[in-house]
Amino acid sequence: MDWRPGAGPDTAAVGRPLPRVAGGGMSNEFFFANVRLLEERRSQLRSEEARVAVRAKRRSVDVEDLRRRWYLSEDEGGLDVSRKRAYIREAVHAVIVHPAKVGRAKYNPDLLEPIWRET
Repeated sequence: MDWRPGAGPDTAAVGRPLPRVAGGGMSNEFFFANVRLLEERRSQLRSEEARVAVRAKRRSVDVEDLRRRWYLSEDEGGLDVSRKRAYIREAVHAVIVHPAKVGRAKYNPDLLEPIWRET
């Protein structure tokens, strides 16, 4: 807070009035009573903006290149196991495993049902 003579509570530490308070957008009383809520909302909006930016970056993955590199060996420029797992974690929300036949049934991949993440 600026403690110079004539500086009120609506003045920032550097001596500039807060923009909305100085412009008449809200009263000092309202601002100072709700500053914590306003700061929390600002923080929420910034984190949401960051999440949207990350989603947009994920969508920009070249699927054809990913598919090509998926089946190549690491020596040939393919993806290692940890990167494959990361891509799968991003794409799949859950996997439903349907019951198999009784006894020692042969592995059947048709009994696995992936639930894809919504974008």
